Amino acid sequence: MKYKKQHWVPKSYLQLWHDNNTPDGHEPYIWVFSKDGCESKAKAPHKVFRENEMYTIKLSNGKRDLKIEHGLSGLESKYISLYKNILSQRKPLTLDNRIILCAFIAAMDSRSQSMRDHLKKQWGEIFSMMNDMMIDQCNSTEQDKYHQIVIPSNAHTISMDEVKKMTTNPMQSELIPSIVSKTSILTNMNIEILCTNDKIGFVTSDTPCIVNDPEVNNRQFPLNTIGLGWKTVEVAMPLSPNQLAFLNWRTAHSTDLYYNIDLQFVDLFNRNTICCADKSFIVNANEKKKEWFKH
Repeated sequence: MKYKKQHWVPKSYLQLWHDNNTPDGHEPYIWVFSKDGCESKAKAPHKVFRENEMYTIKLSNGKRDLKIEHGLSGLESKYISLYKNILSQRKPLTLDNRIILCAFIAAMDSRSQSMRDHLKKQWGEIFSMMNDMMIDQCNSTEQDKYHQIVIPSNAHTISMDEVKKMTTNPMQSELIPSIVSKTSILTNMNIEILCTNDKIGFVTSDTPCIVNDPEVNNRQFPLNTIGLGWKTVEVAMPLSPNQLAFLNWRTAHSTDLYYNIDLQFVDLFNRNTICCADKSFIVNANEKKKEWFKH
C-alpha cells in the first residue's frame, strides 16, 4: 500500500548524517545508537523512525486521506532546498526562508512518536475523568444534582466520542494546528545557526527538537511548565552534522546569523540531544564520545 510507512523523522533530514565512508555499491547509511550508547547499527534512513499510517486519516467510506502526510512531505522538500542552497552556504535568511525553517522545527517538535504518545496519555486521562463524571452524574441523587457545576452555554464543548478519538489518533486532529501555532511563535524568536567543522559534529535523535527553560524550576506551581511563550525558553535542533539552530527570546547582540562554536559546546549540545532522545540517537560515523554521557 502506497505511503503506508510514514516517518516521524524525515528520511531526507536523516540523509544529512550519511556515513561518508559508506563502501561503493552499498546503500548509504547512518549510525543508529541506543540512547545509552551501548549499541549501534548501520541503517538506511528510510528504514528507521517510521510507523504504519501514523498521519493517515481514515474516512468513513474506508478510504485513506493522506493530506497530512503529503503536507509534511512538501515541507520537508522546502527545508532540504533551504538547507542546501542557503543554510549550508551561510547565506542570509529572507522572511520566507525564516518561516520555512521555523515551520520545519515546529513540525519536528510536534510530529514525533514520543509527542504522539504523550498526547494519547493526556487525552486518555481526560477521557477517564469525563467517564467518571458521567458515572457520578448517573448515580447522583436529585439533591446532589443541584450542587453540580453549570457550564455556560457559550463555552466550547467536546463530546466523549471526540475525546475517545483523540486518545487513539491525536495526530490527525492536533498536528497541523500545533505546527501552525508553534511556527508563528518561533518566527518571532531570535535565531542563531551554530556551526562546526568537526568530523562528527552534531548528532541528532528520534526526537530532534529540544525545548528547554533554565528557569523552569525557579517558578512555582502551576507556572513551572515549559512553553514557547516564556521569555527564558530555548529551542535547539540539529540541522546537520555541521549546523544546529538555536532559538531564544534574547535580543540579538549583532546582525550575524552564523556562529562558529568550540568543540566543547558541540559536545554539550550533543549531550542534551541524547538526554532528550526517546530511544535512539544518530551519528554520521560509528563513533561516540564519553563527554556525551556525562551528567
